[in-house]
Amino acid sequence: MIHDGLVNRHDFHEQPLHIEYNLTTKGESLIPVVDAICDWGLANIDPSELKQTLCD
Repeated sequence: MIHDGLVNRHDFHEQPLHIEYNLTTKGESLIPVVDAICDWGLANIDPSELKQTLCD
């Protein structure tokens, strides 16, 4: 995802190791797509089959 420009990686060069990742603008542009997939799943999968949902 880093190579594809969806995520940035920032290494703070600290001990203990401290690395943070965040979405780029390109990565953020995928949020509506993921939301649509999640909405479809919630509408089409029997709730009794879901152990948890990450849709919010």
